[in-house]
Amino acid sequence: MSDTKKIWKVGHSQYEFYMPTWAGVDPANGDPLWKKEGGGTTNNYSEAVYEMQGRATPWGFGALTNNLSWKGLNLSFMFYYNLGGKVYDSLYSDIMHDGNDPGKNLHVDALRAWTPSNTQTDVPKYYNTNDNQSNSPSTRFLYDATYLKFKNVNLSYSLPRSWMQKIGAISGARVYVNVDNIFTTFKDKGYKGFDDIDIFGIGGYEQYAYYIPLSRTWTFGVNLTF
Repeated sequence: MSDTKKIWKVGHSQYEFYMPTWAGVDPANGDPLWKKEGGGTTNNYSEAVYEMQGRATPWGFGALTNNLSWKGLNLSFMFYYNLGGKVYDSLYSDIMHDGNDPGKNLHVDALRAWTPSNTQTDVPKYYNTNDNQSNSPSTRFLYDATYLKFKNVNLSYSLPRSWMQKIGAISGARVYVNVDNIFTTFKDKGYKGFDDIDIFGIGGYEQYAYYIPLSRTWTFGVNLTF
């Protein structure tokens, strides 16, 4: 098995995830559960059965663009879409350690951890020096990578030539505002990671994603023609 939790198998993609199947939390005691060989579940990660979980690469992707003009105004935009594929959110798993890594930061979802008065939850019980491996690689942190991204919008206005003729030295002027990486919406509403899933690479998995995700940027400018 590769470091990106893949296995090459006849009839499957080389980018197919291979990991245990998450089975939720035992409401009786808060233990994490995984599917085990032969059926049923286990709270012992070493007994969990590894299964093919779908490939990281999408079955389709593309972009939608348009450019609209009216009386000197120009509006252009681009949407990018990704259909299918899986992504493993290692950053989220790292801060949902349930005490397996005491002293580390925790996601706010850790507040939903199992307690005797909160038994219907998908977050195992928390305690320091936890060694149940509840945040080890499994489908607990594997998500559908289908998304729609509003990638770019640009709005500009070209000043009338009659105005420029009065100035003389300038033959044209255009003012504009441009915004990149506006927002991304995911089909899988359970995904809580960065909009820019490219930080996890083509394999959809990086145990320590050190790459900086793309940020939203605003650009204002003026183009002058002399």
